[in-house]
Amino acid sequence: DVALAANYTGTGAVAIHGGQFTGSLLNVSSTADAVNATSSLVSLSGPLTKGNLLNLLVSGTYAGSGVVYVDLTTATGAPTGSGVVVNTSGAYTGRFIDLQLAGTSKFNITPTTINTTVAFAQTGAVAFSTGTGAVSLNGATTLSSSFSQTGANTFSTGTGAISLNGATTLSSTFSQTGANTFSTGTGAVAINGNTTLAQGLTLTLAGTNGTASTPITAHYSNTASLNFPSINGSCSNLTMTVTGARAGDTTIATPQGNGAPSIISGTTYWIAWVSANNTVTIRACETQGAAINPGAETWRADVWRH
Repeated sequence: DVALAANYTGTGAVAIHGGQFTGSLLNVSSTADAVNATSSLVSLSGPLTKGNLLNLLVSGTYAGSGVVYVDLTTATGAPTGSGVVVNTSGAYTGRFIDLQLAGTSKFNITPTTINTTVAFAQTGAVAFSTGTGAVSLNGATTLSSSFSQTGANTFSTGTGAISLNGATTLSSTFSQTGANTFSTGTGAVAINGNTTLAQGLTLTLAGTNGTASTPITAHYSNTASLNFPSINGSCSNLTMTVTGARAGDTTIATPQGNGAPSIISGTTYWIAWVSANNTVTIRACETQGAAINPGAETWRADVWRH
């Protein structure tokens, strides 16, 4: 036992000095197992409020394998314990571990956060995964391979810009919410599937000659078989259903038969308009008294709303 006065100010109660050496200057060993889980081969304790309980100082040109080296390779069986444990009270707010370079912290772990000021690199084919909490990437983030988001949860970003500089594939729905504009650059945008605009919204083409195009708010279309009667210097009206059509919508109607439709002659014409909700009227007229009796044909009516 070594007992020291409470006001001891020396440089070491136990001092071990050596010159060039090949073994261990301090070796503590046991020939048998510990009696219980709280036994320690070496125990350092003290009511410290400052200073170091253990101070390891290297003054040479160090090139060793570790100033602190924990080797469990000679353990027998299948070891399951912990190599290094730091245990504190629940009120502890300091750092469990702090790795510094020239006095500046580079990596540290506190009871609530893991902090680093250097690059984080994950190599190999093993997955890097997080828990169910939020993950914040507050700086530039570069992916050298694919980014995959699985499960039913939402992947969302903040208010900053997102640059997708390579091919981007969506296997499901792309949704843009809020009042902000979704815009692309000057390159081509290919939309290879169905594209739907929400009701009440508009599609506006940029136009040319410095004049913007008129927005389109809706387009409806349908086909029907129509059989106009014989017309001779007169007109005949037939109707067809176009669900969604409303009075005042722009309307065109076209016979869909192969080759020249039977209604076409040098003295006929037709017009179309929305005559009632969901109803398009097509009026066919013959103007020169040359009777024509068109056969039954399939007509398509297209209706646009601006």
